[in-house]
Amino acid sequence: KVFANIPKVLFLYRLHLNQTCNTDRGIQVSVANDVRIKMLKRLGLSPTVRDIKAHIDFSLLKWVKADNEKLAKWFDALVKSNQVSQYLDEHALKKVISAFWWKRHRANKAQGWPVFFSLISCKYHKYDRHSIIQYIVFFIKCVIRGDVR
Repeated sequence: KVFANIPKVLFLYRLHLNQTCNTDRGIQVSVANDVRIKMLKRLGLSPTVRDIKAHIDFSLLKWVKADNEKLAKWFDALVKSNQVSQYLDEHALKKVISAFWWKRHRANKAQGWPVFFSLISCKYHKYDRHSIIQYIVFFIKCVIRGDVR
């Protein structure tokens, strides 16, 4: 991104084949997943292998085709556990969940108006402040089943 009000380069990022994300990708993924599991346990959850896989998929945005009901139940479990443990700020957690819920539904807009209905019927859509215009545009995109930019 170029910012018009910053006249000089502040940061350079060089890409090459020997950087860690290429050479040690498996280790990075493993460590990141260990951190996710520790955070779930700090929330007070005792996640099953299935829960852990679902949460990792959710964290990596691989849940586009996930079942809405299962996803909403997982979000409920996260919020409920957090209310007991108070590990995370509740408003911030709900806002993050809402942002994921919104992204998940936007990714599936081609499925038509049921996606819009699913978005607004779940309590998580209201924790992130989207304008009425954003909802109208999203509804139109769902109805015409396409991407209007």
